[in-house]
Amino acid sequence: MARLRAYVDESKFKTYTMPVVLCELKNIPGMQRLMRETELPGQRRTHMRKESPRRQKLIFDRVTKSAKLEFFFVTSQEKSDVIARADCLRVIIRECIALGVEELVLELDASFVAQDRKVISTALEADNNLIYRHEAPHVEPLLWAADTAAWGKSRGWI
Repeated sequence: MARLRAYVDESKFKTYTMPVVLCELKNIPGMQRLMRETELPGQRRTHMRKESPRRQKLIFDRVTKSAKLEFFFVTSQEKSDVIARADCLRVIIRECIALGVEELVLELDASFVAQDRKVISTALEADNNLIYRHEAPHVEPLLWAADTAAWGKSRGWI
């Protein structure tokens, strides 16, 4: 079984969606390099909402055409972001456990860290070894891939 890490972002376009990007541990350094190559001089990260249409397409193609990444999306129809995020996280945890994911990396949103910890710790089974952490997107370039996936899904490209 492949050793996996999952990267998660969020999108509030139409419905609350949390894209999950899966990457084998052995492929992470190369994929991080690939994502860093999408940065322009002076950028700390790539964020699809702030890119030109031409760059959006270039970045989207680079991310989605990589055979080293897999994606899935979890959505909630809840109107409250707090409830929607908790619902999505429960599903993500179940899927990560089923897939044998070793580590879950969530894009840091300080307003949700405490709630995320509570939801995740409740969702994790006592004997499960899934590690999770919150990370700032400028520190972890594979979070940009999750942002790219969310952006592509909102455009109907995925």
